[in-house]
Amino acid sequence: MTDPSASALQSPSPAGSFPYRFGRIVLLAWEEVLGKQAFERVLREADDPGLQAVHLADPRPSHFKLEALGQVEGALDTLYGEQAGRGMSLRAGRIALRKGLREIAGVLTASPQCRGLRSLPLQSRILRGAELLAEVFNRNSDQVVRLATEGRSLLWTNERCPYCFGRHTQRACCHLLVGTFQEGLAWLSGGKHFAVEEVTCAARGDPACTFRMSTAPLE
Repeated sequence: MTDPSASALQSPSPAGSFPYRFGRIVLLAWEEVLGKQAFERVLREADDPGLQAVHLADPRPSHFKLEALGQVEGALDTLYGEQAGRGMSLRAGRIALRKGLREIAGVLTASPQCRGLRSLPLQSRILRGAELLAEVFNRNSDQVVRLATEGRSLLWTNERCPYCFGRHTQRACCHLLVGTFQEGLAWLSGGKHFAVEEVTCAARGDPACTFRMSTAPLE
């Protein structure tokens, strides 16, 4: 008998995969924003039986195909329009970061790089936090994250981005990750707000997805 979750969890494409436990956190965050029934409708619109089968399953050592999360972003745009879909994904990104921090709290506490993080100057704290998060994704998924600095901004570049892989859009569309960065910066800074924008997006034809994050809080 065919496993109904196979379409979402196995990736025959060269794109690769995304960790199941992280992907499930994202799905549960979207569900928290939309409500159970509305999110089930989104999953049906995404047209991947695997996503419907696994989003509430118990965590297990497996992977989503890389394009699965982008299918959900696309379904939100189709059902609610780009502006409303963007708002939902931004909120879900913030929730996902909080859920993710709880998931990896033990790993962060044990990491030598995380010790003394809170005592660093703000800009150094942000850079160190981004390095830790990039390391988690580079080690556990087939996306490639590169970091760079540009003046008072941090640039996060995602190659094989799981939030838009396989999509074709007119505008940058990785809204959930923008929300994740906004919440991560607030967590690192003790509740301050920062400007975050996606400046390049693979879905609209750019070579990769790049996010610019100011390391200076908004007034």
